Amino acid sequence: MANASDPEDGEDRPADGSGPFREPEPIEPETPRAENVLFVLLGVLATIALLATAVFPNLI
Repeated sequence: MANASDPEDGEDRPADGSGPFREPEPIEPETPRAENVLFVLLGVLATIALLATAVFPNLI
């Protein structure tokens, strides 16, 4: 059976996926960056504008 390397842990394991199973590490929350906040706010505004034009087509 061929061995496939897993770049995450650097160990060789069989190509069929059998082998040791590791639990994924929990994702830790981080402080939001200004560019991420801006991107989300622009998405919210675009969604509201899209819904408003669908409900009131002659508004804009």
